[in-house]
Amino acid sequence: MAWSPDGKRLAYVDGVGKDRELYVTAIDSPSPRRVTNSASVVDDPSWSHDGTRLAFWSDESGERQIYTLELDNPRTWSKVTSAPYGAVDPEWSPDDNRITYTRSGDGDNSDIWIIDAAGGNDRQLTRDPVREMDPGWSRDGKWVVFVRGPVSTPRVYAIPADSGGDARALTPESPAIGHPNWSA
Repeated sequence: MAWSPDGKRLAYVDGVGKDRELYVTAIDSPSPRRVTNSASVVDDPSWSHDGTRLAFWSDESGERQIYTLELDNPRTWSKVTSAPYGAVDPEWSPDDNRITYTRSGDGDNSDIWIIDAAGGNDRQLTRDPVREMDPGWSRDGKWVVFVRGPVSTPRVYAIPADSGGDARALTPESPAIGHPNWSA
């Protein structure tokens, strides 16, 4: 699930298996709006900060890739990534110009990448041989926070968004850590 930037709507996935679809519902209305109608799996909705678009992943092209859609025209999807082993966990930058995501490797490893919201300029941010996932942006867009390590004992790290470099551990190892989010 993901809250809209104005806090008045919620984007979520409902369904099972290949029958999962994206929905948006207003908090003051019990009538959700189905946003996607696809034979492919969709998941991990993320709102643009202007509240007009959603980023998500889908296996429509055979591999999980990041797509965006405009809520005024949700039938037209824009494919953002072309990652060989798949891409998940999209998160918009504060200026809505870039998306950070988890890019799968050829085994159990994965890294954090950044790409222009329209696709292109794909750049690897982390290069660690262990699993990294669940990226999020600092409010000023200068840092990306993410989870690194085995699912059983992950840690939260932060890394400069523009230069990459050494990631800083922010938490101890813990079985209960995941999906970090920068607070306002």
